Amino acid sequence: MNLKALLFVAISLLSFQNIAKAQSDTTYYDHHYNEISRFRYCYYYRITTATSEGRGEVKEFYKDHQVKFTCGLVIRDSEKINDGDAVSYYENGRKKNEGVYLMGQMTGDWKFYYETGTLREEGHYANDSLNGRLHTYYKNGKLKREEDFEHGVSLGGKCFDESGKQIPFFPYRVWPEFPGGLPALYQFLGQNIRYPEKARSKNIEGKVIVRFVVTRDGSLDDFHILQHVRYGCDEEVIRVMKLMPKWKPGEQEGEKVDVFYKLPVSFRLE
Repeated sequence: MNLKALLFVAISLLSFQNIAKAQSDTTYYDHHYNEISRFRYCYYYRITTATSEGRGEVKEFYKDHQVKFTCGLVIRDSEKINDGDAVSYYENGRKKNEGVYLMGQMTGDWKFYYETGTLREEGHYANDSLNGRLHTYYKNGKLKREEDFEHGVSLGGKCFDESGKQIPFFPYRVWPEFPGGLPALYQFLGQNIRYPEKARSKNIEGKVIVRFVVTRDGSLDDFHILQHVRYGCDEEVIRVMKLMPKWKPGEQEGEKVDVFYKLPVSFRLE
């Protein structure tokens, strides 16, 4: 075998080894982003491809196999973190948003679009928060707002109607709020959470993280446990969440919207 043949064999083996190292996983999700087990009932599915070098990519597809989302990945301790250029798409195939993730956080310039393809908003992000000037637009392309942010905090700005006339300023985003704010929320949890006897008898401690939706009318829906403790603790958190009064709903651009919210609930024995 001559040198050229040996070189070809070596390159071929190296390529095969690199391919063999790549690992792909497919997961399925419903309309509420909950993981499910079967493609038949999914709204979209996600394919993640990781390599031994700690890099990879994620691609999401709607059930009809239309691309939904693409982004690079960093793999750390089996955790997959969005890292790199990211693009999301509507079901009609038009671009929904585009920007860059840095270790799971939005960074740099991001753009968001209407389903028609026209620009809806553009802003600069740092550490997952608006940081700089934000511009939003009406569907006719006219400027809707110009607002400055510093580390996610609004510094004020200007708002305009569809004709271009300046109108009284209103905040870009208002987060949902439990009646009375966070102190009242923690007081409610403290008064209503009961330590499950099964967990107590086994000296089980931990933190349950629950995700839910604060709907446009302030009611809570779609409870999903992101971090489990089990032994009755997960169920106890869901039980108490369902006892809560309506929240003040979230708003975006002056309109009430559904908002995902995450809440940690700790179980500690004294």
